[in-house]
Amino acid sequence: MGQYVIHLDTSVLIPMLMREGHRDDIARAAARLRERARKHKHTKLKIALPVLGELVLFCLREQTTEPLEELMKLKNALGERLELGAVPKFRGTTLDFHEALGRLLEADDYLRDNPTDAIIVALAVMDPEADVLKINDPTIILSRKLREEVDALRQELDFKRLRIGPLGE
Repeated sequence: MGQYVIHLDTSVLIPMLMREGHRDDIARAAARLRERARKHKHTKLKIALPVLGELVLFCLREQTTEPLEELMKLKNALGERLELGAVPKFRGTTLDFHEALGRLLEADDYLRDNPTDAIIVALAVMDPEADVLKINDPTIILSRKLREEVDALRQELDFKRLRIGPLGE
């Protein structure tokens, strides 16, 4: 069995790394995903560079180092199965990153007002290993036009299908 590669959005990563606080459905689902990654050796998590930037910004705003400490613990536990700063290579692909990003922006205008989310989605699209992008933004998850464009891009790149879904799915 090959690896199952999950790209994580900030909306998933932060609840996964918080030890304290309220235990809502998202936090419980994040904890389950964290445990799944620890137990199942075929699961690999990828955290794109923009997600790490948003995590650092969150820590600075909240004046806490807890998520960063937990990320270091998770990295130690998972080793190579947690890829930090994940950015796929663009050489040798049939599409350029900027072309893929532009097509995603055309597919869903919401991404124009949320450029970091647009880049996170585009990085997952351009990763040939990616199976799923876990994100908790309902506008992205429910966008039919975005889903169609992601499917078209992946097909043009000759990559496997990329699912975009929330935690717990």
